[in-house]
Amino acid sequence: MLLFTLQALYGLGNGFVLPSLLNITLRSLPPQFAGAAAGIYSTVQQTSSALGICLIGGVFYYFIGLTKNVQLAYHYGLIIHIGCLIILSILLLCLPKTVQGPKTATVAE
Repeated sequence: MLLFTLQALYGLGNGFVLPSLLNITLRSLPPQFAGAAAGIYSTVQQTSSALGICLIGGVFYYFIGLTKNVQLAYHYGLIIHIGCLIILSILLLCLPKTVQGPKTATVAE
């Protein structure tokens, strides 16, 4: 029951965070690029999700094959998952704090 509760809370947290990330990453773009940027963002998000599933699932099934212990394999997969979350948190902290507007060229006379 504890595992179900933790996974439900994790999913709920993802639901709250993902729309905010979209706003943060796309807020400084000019409106004419919004459609292309949203498409690129969605593609990267889906690709990253698939790669994460492959990585964590691969580690999980590797340790099941190696040790025949599902609980140990789950723990190793969880460690990889937590490591990915820590890396993501560090990358999010590196985002700029302020939005920089587009640079305009000035003509010198």
